[in-house]
Amino acid sequence: MAFGYMGTSPRVRRISLIRRYRSPLNFITDRFRSQLLRYVSFITLLVPSIIGLAARPITLKGNFICTFILALEWINGFNLVAYIDAALGILTIVTFVLMS
Repeated sequence: MAFGYMGTSPRVRRISLIRRYRSPLNFITDRFRSQLLRYVSFITLLVPSIIGLAARPITLKGNFICTFILALEWINGFNLVAYIDAALGILTIVTFVLMS
């Protein structure tokens, strides 16, 4: 899976810059031209986000941070999604290392 992502990521990035995609859904809509697939993809992307929000501690500060991150992802598109995912991945690994 990682090798597949490494192989396709530069191409998708290049296409997103040329066609000015703002989210992964823009790529899917442009590639397949199907509104049904677009809505199914939206639900598929939304469910893990909701689960991730529910898994975080229920505190005002935690909810504010999660809402802020989702808002930035919505506004800035692919670039910020990649940076935030990398930062959250590093944070998750550090947390697991510190817990063990």
